[in-house]
Amino acid sequence: MSKKIERIPIDEEVAAKLLYHSSNTCSICNEAAKPAQVHHINENKADNSIENLVVLCLNCHSLVHQKGGFARGYSEQTIKEYKSNWLKRVQYRRDETDRIASLQSVTSNVSLLNPMEDIATIDLDRESISCNPFLNDDQAKELTTYVFKIAEIRQIILKYAKEKIDSGILSENSDGIASILHFYEGVYVVLCKFYPDEHFSGHEPRQYFSECVAAFEKWHYKLMTRSGVENMGSIEGGFVRYGAMQKAELMVVDLIKALLYYSGGDINKWEAAWDGRVYSEDISVLDNVAERDGADLEKGKIPAKFPGGDEAWRRFIASNINTEIPIENGAPPGNYTVTLLFSIAQDGSVINVTALNNPGYGSAQEAIRVISNSPKWFPAVQNGEAVNYRQKQMITFQVREK
Repeated sequence: MSKKIERIPIDEEVAAKLLYHSSNTCSICNEAAKPAQVHHINENKADNSIENLVVLCLNCHSLVHQKGGFARGYSEQTIKEYKSNWLKRVQYRRDETDRIASLQSVTSNVSLLNPMEDIATIDLDRESISCNPFLNDDQAKELTTYVFKIAEIRQIILKYAKEKIDSGILSENSDGIASILHFYEGVYVVLCKFYPDEHFSGHEPRQYFSECVAAFEKWHYKLMTRSGVENMGSIEGGFVRYGAMQKAELMVVDLIKALLYYSGGDINKWEAAWDGRVYSEDISVLDNVAERDGADLEKGKIPAKFPGGDEAWRRFIASNINTEIPIENGAPPGNYTVTLLFSIAQDGSVINVTALNNPGYGSAQEAIRVISNSPKWFPAVQNGEAVNYRQKQMITFQVREK
């Protein structure tokens, strides 16, 4: 009679390390949406070495360890190969994000020589982080430099990841989302340096962030499996991953806003940089809103586009408008918003510029002047032919108290 092997609990640090390097994802099916746990590869439950552990979802765990499971192709060696291949793939995602982000550099005490390993290195006096919630001048300066530079890098990461997310290929979609998540993780790790050690739930920052993302995925997993977990397909899985990514971003954004508050930083200006928008204290250029009706959408009309996109359009307005016009005309302190309607003709020229309202003090006339002098756009296209296109634009002048 063989002696029963006593099960020894898996060390929490070992499990956390493996979950992190596996991106909290099953090493066999690689579906991030499924809840996963650390399991033993062979039958020796006393062998808790990381070589004998693998991250599996419940479905794959059942297949591996059901009677006859090994005969179905899940030998010990096969599972180890699945594990090795998945760990390499996760690391490749992170390395690829490192490569892109490393094209940027940060001034002052912030270094991006190895950006995605820690995103940046910030030299803080740890003893100065005390019960006082407000940052001192040096900390505030380092924080401001860091969060504005990281906002620039975010635009690069999003552009890189969007190509993968929009590819329509499940594995590419997962890689794109994973790149963004890894970026947010690195930012979170650096921002935690502005807090006491293990401030968040007593965990090391990477472990805590990883656990939060896993919780977000489980939450969206439950939302998308109303008719049963076995009925969730790849499309629903994509929603799960994307939902978790959005919540992780909110987590980072909230952390940055809190730190900017305690450092006296300009949150509005940072939000504009984070979103890739032009910011000015004297002029606000809102996203243009196309006048589309149902028929246009049904017929597949491709909207008109300013050369360089929405950001280039906002830059054109911000750099050409005279923000002093209301002040020169004696406007009292306040905001003066003009809503404009114009058309983009078949040749791309801007025509029929009108103001739907006039807050006065020359604001409407100045807004009309700038829009009327716009360079040509790429015209809208319908059924392969250029067509006229209507566009709305809001411009706000701000007069501040002296």
